[in-house]
Amino acid sequence: MKKAGLGAKGNYNSVRINFIRSAICLIVSLAVFFAAGANFTADFLWICLLSGAANALSMFSWIICSEKANLVLVEIFSLIGSVAVPLMLSPALYGESVSLVNIVGVILLFIAAVIFSIKPENFVGNTEKEAEPTIKIDDSDASENAAKTDEKQAKITEEQTKATKKSLKNFLSTAFFLVLSGLSLAAISVTQKLYVYKVGKNYNAFFNLITFLCVFIGFFAVAIIGKIFYKKSFLPEITRPNPSGSEADGKNTKNQAELLYVYIIVAAVCIYVFQYFSTLAANILPSAVFYPLSQGAQMILSAISDAAIFKRKLTAFTIIGLIITVIGVIIINI
Repeated sequence: MKKAGLGAKGNYNSVRINFIRSAICLIVSLAVFFAAGANFTADFLWICLLSGAANALSMFSWIICSEKANLVLVEIFSLIGSVAVPLMLSPALYGESVSLVNIVGVILLFIAAVIFSIKPENFVGNTEKEAEPTIKIDDSDASENAAKTDEKQAKITEEQTKATKKSLKNFLSTAFFLVLSGLSLAAISVTQKLYVYKVGKNYNAFFNLITFLCVFIGFFAVAIIGKIFYKKSFLPEITRPNPSGSEADGKNTKNQAELLYVYIIVAAVCIYVFQYFSTLAANILPSAVFYPLSQGAQMILSAISDAAIFKRKLTAFTIIGLIITVIGVIIINI
């Protein structure tokens, strides 16, 4: 998905990409569902619907969080949602226990997530200070100049008040979507295990079918609203300039478009495979192992793919983060 995002940047492009991705996931889900014997049941259907809603909300909130929030915060809230919350609920939902060793392993994953995120670009903000308005005073008329000074000072105060309100609004908005992202990830993690715990692994394909059907419906609704009311296209717009330089200003070329859809298809299939086998693993592994192991594996694979696919240099922080993640995963499985 990162490759696709580099070629078609922007929030609405992300919506378009996720719309296409969810459609592909739905097609794959249907194929697997019928290949697996088309077993379905109405029992605990609400868990499937909750899973679908949570996946859609997670995609929406992640799009916004990636634009608004610091990467460290996004990673921490992701871990809280996908690991900490499900672990706290596991004794009540499944009667499972969480040992001190498991807790230590989870803490190590949190530390690793923070270390992975320590990159200069994650902390660099807008360091340029705005030039303060210069007030020119004409000594020829002190009273008139004093009035002008007061008027300009009042305008400065008004602008500062507006800036403070805008900053507070952005803070509250970012906090809301971070919490929403964490809660949606928690719901995804819980439903993956809860469904097979209640119904059994024979209906795994049905669970994933309903999940991705709900995700598709969510993005389809947004795409329809964008098309009707804002005249938006269903297809993503290429924003990355052609590397050859022959197509300036990021014009949509045939090769770029084809490559973008290849990335989307690969990402969609990988997401379905991850969801499918995560649900199977949830039926086998206890919560104290499954949730941290799943997240730890994702962190390790993300770091490796960054280096292998995106040619990012393995920094000291990345290597330390990898080592701590591996140690955390090993401790969890002791």
